[in-house]
Amino acid sequence: MAEEGLAEEGQGAIPRNHYLGDPATLATNTIRALRYATIRRNPWRTEDPRLSWRNLEIDAAIAAGGSGMVFRGRNRDTNLLYAIKISKGRRDPQVDRENVYGDPSPTLSRSSQASIVQPVDMYPLSLTLKREREARTYLRYIKAGHSNICNFESWCELDILGDWRFLHVFELCDAGTLYDITSEFIMRNTFPPETFIWRVFEQLFDALAFLHGEHPLYKNDPNFRQSRSTVVLDIKEDNIFFKWPQQRTEHYYPDLKLGDFGSCVHLPVGGQRESNLYSVVSEPPEDMISAKYDVWCAGSMIFFMAKLGFRPNMPTPPNWDPTSRNREELREDHRRIEQSIDDHLTRWLERDIKFALNMDADTRPTAWQVVERIRSGRHNRRRLQYMPLPDWANLDYFMGNRHRFDPTIAASIEIERERGDQRRAESPRPQRRMAEQTGRGNRNEWREADVVQRFQGRRLLRRTRKFRAYRRY
Repeated sequence: MAEEGLAEEGQGAIPRNHYLGDPATLATNTIRALRYATIRRNPWRTEDPRLSWRNLEIDAAIAAGGSGMVFRGRNRDTNLLYAIKISKGRRDPQVDRENVYGDPSPTLSRSSQASIVQPVDMYPLSLTLKREREARTYLRYIKAGHSNICNFESWCELDILGDWRFLHVFELCDAGTLYDITSEFIMRNTFPPETFIWRVFEQLFDALAFLHGEHPLYKNDPNFRQSRSTVVLDIKEDNIFFKWPQQRTEHYYPDLKLGDFGSCVHLPVGGQRESNLYSVVSEPPEDMISAKYDVWCAGSMIFFMAKLGFRPNMPTPPNWDPTSRNREELREDHRRIEQSIDDHLTRWLERDIKFALNMDADTRPTAWQVVERIRSGRHNRRRLQYMPLPDWANLDYFMGNRHRFDPTIAASIEIERERGDQRRAESPRPQRRMAEQTGRGNRNEWREADVVQRFQGRRLLRRTRKFRAYRRY
């Protein structure tokens, strides 16, 4: 088994994650664990990726976060690329057990799987991950999706050496993140074209208008008409992705894709609630969570591009004590929005950014009102000259090539796949019929024994203290 992680290319290797360990080791263990799991597809997606451990290839690590790691995967059959996020299994703290997990014997449920609560039955169907916040947001609220929201393709639950892991499969955004692009401009001492900033501005708020239930194109659609809005909360430069269009014209920019809904909340359209949570990146001035909260966070991201790395936040004074009261005073300081963007940009852009960065949440515009204001000024902006992104942005630089596994690591992952083929062929098929299982008249006992046999005696469902704690979820 390889111990070294990644090839030293570009800016170095992806760091080791505290919970998940070395990227190369995690990729190898993931391929091994996928032999005993079934990857489920998003039913709202029109194309079935048909991913399995036989055709899924992991060749690079993309990013590492506090609770997960993202790899670049490829379907060998279709040659399509995906972003594979592996995170530690955790229970959603906002789960309403009565409404989400359902009564064990309901008279009417939202789906045929809503009443399954036994871990023995939940694991083969990956229902714990399906009821987790991010997957639940995609399946229940985003559904078929929006052109500026990252597509959710598949998911499954894995047991990696006794540790519970969640696997999400998303579309691969090959042009990097807002942080990647802005950091490169800062490092090269150049500025992004204003036409590109306007495009990011419009697409980001168009995606928010869809999530907040304000977009007129989706309001009357029966597939999207709902009484709740999705408040993202965690809008930051690392969660704003870009993807190059398949059909490139003479003048083109990458398309924006908003992602990472693991921290979102669902409120009634136009509603709000109190919370002690706040974005440490954007620092909205109010303490109430609502759709206007996202408007401020998104506006601060556009300011981050226009000011090239600076946010509309007040600097901390000397000997500053980070108490909640002192943080509140900084967030409510009106001098935040008196800062100006870079001088080479037009005043139209600064006025529209500050239109979204309204300190008063009651008078702050909605996401769709910001989109209408941006589109109303297209006639005036037609005099702006189109400027393409620099050549370094057109390379496949961000999503994988900097952190590609070296040949030794790739060979070890391939060996694990070949060993899996051999073990699968030699292992006996588990018997599924109760008639052939003598002495197993109890259905629950038969199901548990069948799952244990299927996992080749690894006793995943042995009633240990860890398993009993998991059953209480």
